Amino acid sequence: MAVNNNNQNQAKKKMITLMVVWTLLGIVFTVVLAIVQPFGIHGVKGALSVGWHLPNFLMLCTILWYFGRGPLKEHLVKRRASLAEAIAEAERQRVEAEDRRQEYREKLERIGEEVAGLKKAMHEEAEREKERILAAAREEAQRIRNEAEFTAGQELSKARAALREEAAALTVELAEKLVRQVINDQDQERILRDYLERVELKS
Repeated sequence: MAVNNNNQNQAKKKMITLMVVWTLLGIVFTVVLAIVQPFGIHGVKGALSVGWHLPNFLMLCTILWYFGRGPLKEHLVKRRASLAEAIAEAERQRVEAEDRRQEYREKLERIGEEVAGLKKAMHEEAEREKERILAAAREEAQRIRNEAEFTAGQELSKARAALREEAAALTVELAEKLVRQVINDQDQERILRDYLERVELKS
């Protein structure tokens, strides 16, 4: 706080000193112009109108400096900080861009190997899928073959049983025909009597 007040006092002294100097300069210019009267200047009035242009401008600059030095300094400090931040951000983005460029360059260099690896992986996957499909087809064919053999075996067994039944029926029928042809009514009666006698003897 004391340092700030000291700075303000020094600035105020500088401004007063400069204002005095510019005032003296204006008086000197006016006197010189009134005496010499160059460029068609006549009298004190003409000397005053011409001689105070530069001192007035210098006084205005001094007043602007005194009252505007704080905001101007603050603005310049902020501007400097923002420029430094912008430069740092630009440097950071430049480094990031350089890193990305290097990364993309490495990726481009590796892209051939990656494509070859992808082709190889796809080929191997296609081969595995082919083997899986073939294995599934073989299993399905074997299952169908087994079912067909089982069904054919059952049908064959049924056919054999039907043939045996038919053969047995034909044999019985043939035997009956033979018996009818060989044995007459008298033989039948004799066989019946013999059978009944054997049954009576057993009882």
